[in-house]
Amino acid sequence: MMDIATQQDIEYLINHPGIYPSTGFPPGETAIIGTFFENPRNVAFTCMYGGMLFNQEEGDVFSGHFLFLPGTKGVDILTAAKGMLQEMFTKHGASVIRGYPPRENRAVRVIGNALGYHKIDNAIFTDDFGRDCETYEVKLSWLH
Repeated sequence: MMDIATQQDIEYLINHPGIYPSTGFPPGETAIIGTFFENPRNVAFTCMYGGMLFNQEEGDVFSGHFLFLPGTKGVDILTAAKGMLQEMFTKHGASVIRGYPPRENRAVRVIGNALGYHKIDNAIFTDDFGRDCETYEVKLSWLH
């Protein structure tokens, strides 16, 4: 079961010691994401395994961010993430959801591939935290 998340829910997850190191935020700082909630089209979900953030990039295109707790079984992550993605497509007007995993974060790429995300060739960039990232996207029809 998933719920719409509050800022407090998401900040708890982002600052969790098992999640924070992969966020790109500087070590030792507390991540505060209040500006995320200022856009009414942005959506955050939580469940017993963690959650996901979806921020609107433009129109009906969103970027998705996995925030699942360490130790969660892959099958549980996939089930929860698929439900959250379907919710974005069916109830929040998304047509495309992109992901920008750092190249060194293999776990995120594996989860994305298992869900049906497709890698966009030659769409590599350096993010605000200095990490080389790849671009993936998924549409409702691609979900596994």
